[in-house]
Amino acid sequence: MRLATLVDAADAFETTYESALERTLESWTKQANITASGSHRNTMLGFHQNVPVGLAALYQDPNRADIAHLIQVWVHLNYRGTELAPTLISQLFS
Repeated sequence: MRLATLVDAADAFETTYESALERTLESWTKQANITASGSHRNTMLGFHQNVPVGLAALYQDPNRADIAHLIQVWVHLNYRGTELAPTLISQLFS
């Protein structure tokens, strides 16, 4: 999913597709586990027929529980203009 976002919207992200390809499976797994643990990051995925078609992620300020930064939103071209992005964002902040 992350690689698809970088191919589709390269200018929207700090990470490049090339640098993402260089990451190890261990690195990806560690990031996924940190996000899933509910620490200071959260990522929501949107699916259509079990295929991921959107994501939204936030980073919570470790010093202020009342501050969170929306750090990425991406929706597959076929689902742009739908309620997917607003729903993902809403779920992040609920």
